[in-house]
Amino acid sequence: ATLEDGSCLYQGCTDPAAFNYDSSATLPGECVGAVSGCLDPAALNFYEGANTASGNCAYGGCTDSVRLNYDSTATLDDGLCAPLFPGCTDSRSYTYKPFYDQDDGSCRIPGC
Repeated sequence: ATLEDGSCLYQGCTDPAAFNYDSSATLPGECVGAVSGCLDPAALNFYEGANTASGNCAYGGCTDSVRLNYDSTATLDDGLCAPLFPGCTDSRSYTYKPFYDQDDGSCRIPGC
């Protein structure tokens, strides 16, 4: 257009730092500030008011990799790791018990 008739004007947020910045806007409009936080509702630190991911979501669970209920996605230990039961874990041994989940070297296998 060679003559401005208003048809080329577009209202939007012209602040590049705003959450709703619109690079095609030619007239200043309402801007929404960026609010950083955890956007995952499953996280312990989910922030409903956030509109920009902080990258710092926290997840509770057992963080001890030798426990039966270890959670590889957990970032904070919730203190609920399953207890360990040391004993013989080899079913060929007469000292074996099925509830042992950590071999303690006590297995005795007849004939060995």
